[in-house]
Amino acid sequence: MPSLTNLTNSLGADVLLNNTANYFDGPSVAQGTTGTWFASGTVTVQDTVAANIFCKLWDGTTIISSTAVGDTATFFISLALSGVITSPAGNLRISCREAIFNPCPDLRSISRDGSMHWRIPCEYPLWQSFW
Repeated sequence: MPSLTNLTNSLGADVLLNNTANYFDGPSVAQGTTGTWFASGTVTVQDTVAANIFCKLWDGTTIISSTAVGDTATFFISLALSGVITSPAGNLRISCREAIFNPCPDLRSISRDGSMHWRIPCEYPLWQSFW
């Protein structure tokens, strides 16, 4: 019977998303590069201004799951991500970035592979992650 390995990690401090061009990594787990893994995690984000938050669960190469949310100022919002990956290229992690909210009629979207998918309004927060 195969055995199951359980790995967990969490942040020791908040992570500032202070550059809208970059994704910032939360906690990661070093699971190795062989086998099939089910990964899940939740991030909690908050911003002082209205913003869009984009998060992805990935191994540094392959996006397992992604999501986005339009955040209004000062509210805490939790985002859950999960999925299965075989032979991960690197440590599993959740990375997030922020874009200042721009309520305009042009709708854009993202998907787990980075292509367009979910419809969200056009494009600096604080986030915590718990695995």
